[in-house]
Amino acid sequence: MEFIRRNQGVWAVLAILSVLILVLFTFFGGAEEEEVAMRGKVEPRRMYLSFNMEYPIGAMYANVGDEVHRGDVLGVLQMDDLTSQAEAAKNSIAHYEEEMKDPNVDADEKKLAYSKLSGLRADLLLKEKFLRQGRIVAPADGVISVRLQNPGEMAVAMKPVFYLEAPNSKW
Repeated sequence: MEFIRRNQGVWAVLAILSVLILVLFTFFGGAEEEEVAMRGKVEPRRMYLSFNMEYPIGAMYANVGDEVHRGDVLGVLQMDDLTSQAEAAKNSIAHYEEEMKDPNVDADEKKLAYSKLSGLRADLLLKEKFLRQGRIVAPADGVISVRLQNPGEMAVAMKPVFYLEAPNSKW
């Protein structure tokens, strides 16, 4: 302890130098950024978009050069017959559900209504699934580079309708 008291000035200078060195390394001793030149091509990722069933094309909402976002509907099939069948099934379901609630309907009629309801609900689920498949939805953000079909033409299942160019993920 005596040594420290006698040499307080030396210790103060050492402490100041230590702090100064720490500050200098903190601000100026970090890693330097370096630019690196690379050669190569950045190519987009091409996706082929098609309908899953065969119906006439009802509408196309995207054209060549359009920027689209994931989830955008790009085209729909003209499925009026299926749409009207789904609406009829919904109306029948509502009718039989009301019949099930009616206290004046006897048990046998309610059993019959219940069995019809089960079939109608299954049929409606199937029709709604087909209706969802009757549209092309953008799976990613990108730009439409090719449109191969137009409204009124017959869509062929799994035949490309659009080419979507989506940027490659960074590497």
